[in-house]
Amino acid sequence: MEVGELVSAPYAAKCFADLGAEVVKVEPPTGEWARRHGPFLNDAPHLERSGLFLLLNTNKLGIALDLGREAGRGILDRLLVEADLLIENLHPDDARPLGLDPDAVGRRFPRLVHVSISCFGHRGPWRSWRGHALHAGAAGGASVVIGEPGRAPLPFPASQPDYQGGINGACGAMLALFARQKTGRGQHVDVATTEAMAFYGGITSPLYTETGLPWRRSGHRASGSGGFYPYAILPTRDGYFCLITRSGHPWKRFLEALGNPTWTRDARYRDRAAMGREYPDEVDALLVPYLRERTSAELQELCRRHAIPFAPVRTTEEVARCPQLAARDFFVQIARAEVGALTYPGAPWKFSKTPWRLLRPAPLLGEHTDLVLGRLGVSPTELASLRREGIIA
Repeated sequence: MEVGELVSAPYAAKCFADLGAEVVKVEPPTGEWARRHGPFLNDAPHLERSGLFLLLNTNKLGIALDLGREAGRGILDRLLVEADLLIENLHPDDARPLGLDPDAVGRRFPRLVHVSISCFGHRGPWRSWRGHALHAGAAGGASVVIGEPGRAPLPFPASQPDYQGGINGACGAMLALFARQKTGRGQHVDVATTEAMAFYGGITSPLYTETGLPWRRSGHRASGSGGFYPYAILPTRDGYFCLITRSGHPWKRFLEALGNPTWTRDARYRDRAAMGREYPDEVDALLVPYLRERTSAELQELCRRHAIPFAPVRTTEEVARCPQLAARDFFVQIARAEVGALTYPGAPWKFSKTPWRLLRPAPLLGEHTDLVLGRLGVSPTELASLRREGIIA
């Protein structure tokens, strides 16, 4: 069961649905927020044409149920009696009136694995604070390391804190399901996206916790390079190129491939440690003219021939037509009412035995309400009455 909206809980539940689990998505009769978020097909807002919703809700059964009404909560309880797993991303203060706070769920459904994903979690002095991906990245110490030194930090792009919360929620759910095989009891899995970002952001790495040295905002360069040049992203004729190496051999081969420019014979530009720590911008200024003479593709081919581990920074368009991703069947196509056939990103992993398939597009609003409730024994007459009262859609 999923009671979620936007990104974190829907992504966690999608990980199960796309591997064959039956996931019932519960949303209000007016539809969850992702339906209003977009991007929209042809830039025309519509509840059934949100690219975000279509991506995150494949293979799910969708029911529209008003959980603000006692009758709606009663129907959800009947569904949870039969469920193995509940994934939700309600704020703790919003979960309680719905009877979905961890204590209440644990008492009523002792075998149920209950995953909660929120910005700050269900414990601690910030548990009542509200937040989204922007806040999780900032509070978790990830934003402070993104951007140019001396300028304002930048947010984590593309709602990544919510996706990280989702994948951690899915992993936690699976581990709790394994635990239930031994104990016979479910448990609450409390995922705080701020904690996920505190781990990924590097702010709590041993660099700081053991030495007191914080990770620094370093723009197009990486502060964790050990100080050796190069460890940066620099411009080419048509894009950007990532030059990273800890050993000196690839750097030497790269300079040889460029024809050993005259400045490389100066002793000042042979000390990689000094270049990296004391005057990297000066070396950038010498190197960039050679990079700007070539396209990113030309540089990539040059590096491939000379076994140099540098790489281009690809655009979204380049990723979409990447032959490597195509060979791995990463992009998949599925048709759906209201939008027709669209191409979607596929699984983030490949299993040798367990198939990952898109068998069903994201549900229309309330598409499977009658089917799911009918399996509970709700008669057509009762369904019609519930629909007239606005409890279901």
